[in-house]
Amino acid sequence: MKLCFRPARCVPDRGVCRRTEISMTDGSVVKVAFKSEGSYTDFVETVTVEMIRKDSSPFWVALGDQKLEHYLNRRKFDEAKEGWYYSQSKRAVLVKYANPKHDVSLTVSFEDFDLVGM
Repeated sequence: MKLCFRPARCVPDRGVCRRTEISMTDGSVVKVAFKSEGSYTDFVETVTVEMIRKDSSPFWVALGDQKLEHYLNRRKFDEAKEGWYYSQSKRAVLVKYANPKHDVSLTVSFEDFDLVGM
């Protein structure tokens, strides 16, 4: 699956432009890659991703090579600058992090795990 985001003011023929391609792999480990090109200044400060998966909850989440902190309390997640939270009612993982201003991959593991192993 590939999506492209292009700011409304982006006119390649008339100056600066920025295009962000978002690609995603499916499976027990889902990878979302963000790849940008162009010289238009990126003013996004925080990236928030909501990923719905009704059949399974996430085991871990990583941005690049760094695992993000898991919050069990929604209020603490909302107060944090980065991390992830699993919403039981939505059956979705919420992930937020500061915009790294470069190409990056977000990895969400839905691999099987047991509570004893945690």
